[in-house]
Amino acid sequence: MEFLQNINGGTALLIIAGLCVLCLVLPILFSGLSIIGAIIGTFADILGALIDVLSGGPASWCGCLVAIGGCGFLVLVIAVIASGLSSCPTNPTNFCALFGR
Repeated sequence: MEFLQNINGGTALLIIAGLCVLCLVLPILFSGLSIIGAIIGTFADILGALIDVLSGGPASWCGCLVAIGGCGFLVLVIAVIASGLSSCPTNPTNFCALFGR
């Protein structure tokens, strides 16, 4: 225990403070690294799925193309209906009566 007699009091306090800071900083650092790793992993999975679909030829991505086209068609139909319903107060038609306006 002779080495404790040669240690400076300020140095001991600095070592203790440094260890306390490490106890606070390391969990935050490891949590941040875990979150960043999860985000990068998610992007890598999405990119891998996209590459798998594109490298499979037309047979594998044809269904995706049909699904995307179907979603686009539904958005277009909803936009047309909303546009038609917005003109009901100024121009009532059978279309407006169909939807109760």
